[in-house]
Amino acid sequence: MEGRDIRRFTFKDRTMLQPISDHQIDRHIGNRIRAARIDAMMSQTALGRAIGVTFQQIQKYEKGANQVAPARMVAIARALDRPLLWFFEGLPTCPDFDRAPRPTTIDTLASSKDGHRLAKAFIAIRSKRSRAVLLDLAENIAASEAAIVPELDWQNGAQS
Repeated sequence: MEGRDIRRFTFKDRTMLQPISDHQIDRHIGNRIRAARIDAMMSQTALGRAIGVTFQQIQKYEKGANQVAPARMVAIARALDRPLLWFFEGLPTCPDFDRAPRPTTIDTLASSKDGHRLAKAFIAIRSKRSRAVLLDLAENIAASEAAIVPELDWQNGAQS
């Protein structure tokens, strides 16, 4: 079972081995790369140039389709001005890997280009009244869309 971490769990007094999905880890790291890139206001092309790969390769890293080699991960961390360990934060390492918490609303917002723009614009608004009006508008739109598409959990920013 090369390339996989093994976790142990007990089921009716028998210890069994079950692999942790490499793809889950790659997707987590890819999501963190995307969030950091968007936060740095850097395009996939610019990040690719900074680390010597194509923008298509950056897309594959961000989607978790390709694994990021350790040396490349260091280059990405430097280009995005993040500590290397930041990309691994929130990565489940406990035996309950499959029951890892969903991304927070903030994680979901930060990893979205529109969310990042919305957050920056909101922060730039100084008027408490204007902020309240914007919040009411956003909550009303979210509520009306939740009524149309009930399987979306707007409170947690994820599909249920």
